[in-house]
Amino acid sequence: MPPTRRFLVLAGAALALALAGLPAQAADIPAPGEIVMSPNIEHVTNVPKPEALADINTDMAFQGDYAYVGNYHGFSIYDIRNPKRARVVSSVVCPGGQMDVSVYGDLLFGSVDSSRSDDSCGSTGQSASVKESWEGVRIFDIRDKRNPRYIKSVETSCGSHTHTLVPDRRGKNVYLYVSSYSPNAAFPDCRPPHDLISIIKVPLRNPQAASVIATPNLFPDGGFPGVPGPFPDGKSATTGCHDITAYPEKGIAAGACGPTRGANAYYDIVRDRMVFRGYFKIPRHQSDTENCVAHNGSLIPVKGKDIMVQAWYQGGISVVDFTDPGDVQEIAYFERGPDTTPLFGGHWSAYYYNGHIYGSDFHQGLDVLKLNDRRTNQANGVKFDILNAQTQQSYPDRRHH
Repeated sequence: MPPTRRFLVLAGAALALALAGLPAQAADIPAPGEIVMSPNIEHVTNVPKPEALADINTDMAFQGDYAYVGNYHGFSIYDIRNPKRARVVSSVVCPGGQMDVSVYGDLLFGSVDSSRSDDSCGSTGQSASVKESWEGVRIFDIRDKRNPRYIKSVETSCGSHTHTLVPDRRGKNVYLYVSSYSPNAAFPDCRPPHDLISIIKVPLRNPQAASVIATPNLFPDGGFPGVPGPFPDGKSATTGCHDITAYPEKGIAAGACGPTRGANAYYDIVRDRMVFRGYFKIPRHQSDTENCVAHNGSLIPVKGKDIMVQAWYQGGISVVDFTDPGDVQEIAYFERGPDTTPLFGGHWSAYYYNGHIYGSDFHQGLDVLKLNDRRTNQANGVKFDILNAQTQQSYPDRRHH
C-alpha cells in the first residue's frame, strides 16, 4: 500500500492499543493464525500437511511439475503443474530429522541429523553415544511418484544436518557435500573438533554404490576458537558447517561455518575479497513468543537485479531487493500470526520456482503464492526443470512469450 496510507492504518491501530494500555508495536502483530501480506502478493492456495507426517515440515526441492517437501518424519511429493490446484501425490513415513531434501533424475536424497537405532524407516531415536547408532543420508528412487522406494543409506560422521548436491560435468555422478556439526566427546563417531565435511559420491547408474569418498578438514589451522560471553563454552567455535551453497559452473562453494550470527549480511566481491556492504532484517514487529530466523530462500531471476525470496520462520516470507547491498529493501511479504506453540512454527523455506513462490510451513503445509509486481514480473517467463536451492544455477534469458 502507499506509504501515507500505511502510516494512517498503523497510526490508527496504535492509537487504539495505546488507549487499551498495550505496547504500540503490538499494532503490527496479527492475531494467531491470521494472514497478513503486502498488496502485491496473492495467496494462491494452501495444501495442508499430510496427517501421516506428524512432525514439522522442513526444506524443499523441485523438479519438473513436482515439489518435494521434507518433514522430520519423512517427505511428501506434490503435483504443482497447476499451482492453484497443487495436491499431495504421496507421502513417505521415514522418521529422522531434519530430512532436508534434494532431487536429481530419479533420485531423492534426505539428510538425517538425529541419531537413530539403525538406518531403516522403522528405526527409533537412539543416543549418538551408542557406537551402533546411525545418521547420515537416505536415498530414494522416485521414478514412481506414487510409490517412492528407499534404496540406500550412507552413514556420515556427525550425521547430515543438510547437504548440497553437485552434479559432475559428465552427467555420470552426483556429489553430496554434507554439512554437520555439534560434536561431543561422548559420541564415538562425532568427537571434537570435527572440522570436516563429508563428500558422498553417487553413481547415477548404480546409486546403491553410493559412498563417502572424502572428509576434508576445513580448518587445518584450528578454525575460530570461540569467544567468551553469552554462548555456552565452546559453542561459538567453528566446528564443521551449518549450510553449504555451491556454484558448480564456477567450481566454487561457500559455507556458513564462521563465528558471527544474525540476519542477512550483504557483501561485494572486490579483487577476490569479500567487502561488507550492509545488513537486512525484516521491518515488521514480532511478538516475544515468535522465532524469527533468516532461513532458506532463493533468487528471483530478474535481469539486472538482485532480488530474493526468503523464509523467516514465524517472521513469514519476505521478498527483498538487494541490488544496492548497502540499502536493501523489502518489496513484498506474507506472514501468519504467532503460532499457538511458542517458538515453534513458521516457514522453514520459501523458493521461487517457475512463476510462483512456494513456502514450507512447519505445521500448515505448503503455501503457494503469486508475486504481482512490475519489478519482478519479467521472471515469470523464466522456466527451469530443477531447483535444489543450495545448488546455484545460472539464469539464462529463456523467456517464453
